[in-house]
Amino acid sequence: MGIKVGDLVHLFRRRNPGIALVLGHIPDIIEKVACPEAFFQFLKKWSSTKPGARGQKTKWLSYDRILIDSGLRHDVLDSFMLYNRFHGTFLSSHRHMKIPSGLIREFIYVRWVKPSSNYTINRIRDRTGWYPADWFKKLQ
Repeated sequence: MGIKVGDLVHLFRRRNPGIALVLGHIPDIIEKVACPEAFFQFLKKWSSTKPGARGQKTKWLSYDRILIDSGLRHDVLDSFMLYNRFHGTFLSSHRHMKIPSGLIREFIYVRWVKPSSNYTINRIRDRTGWYPADWFKKLQ
């Protein structure tokens, strides 16, 4: 029995788990994008782009293009990339695969009723956000 829109959830591994209301749910972000192969090619290109003015400009132009082509909101795409740690070392070891199997794919959009702690910070500052669904448990 998974998490659904309207459920009250909490971050069960945190010192202060908080309470949040689920406002949105994406069961599999890869299935939500219009063209999964193009999406993965974007991720591969993103993680292999070298630092520098020209490389960074190309990187952000490809980000804009995939944002338009995928049909995802920018905050969903940002959370996906943040929580899956897209940097050079991750995809270099997954070149042979079309889509890496270890990706976090399920995300929920929550609004904090009572914010949780975040590492050494006592409270999360954002009132809403996309988070991996497996970080949460439903409140009984």
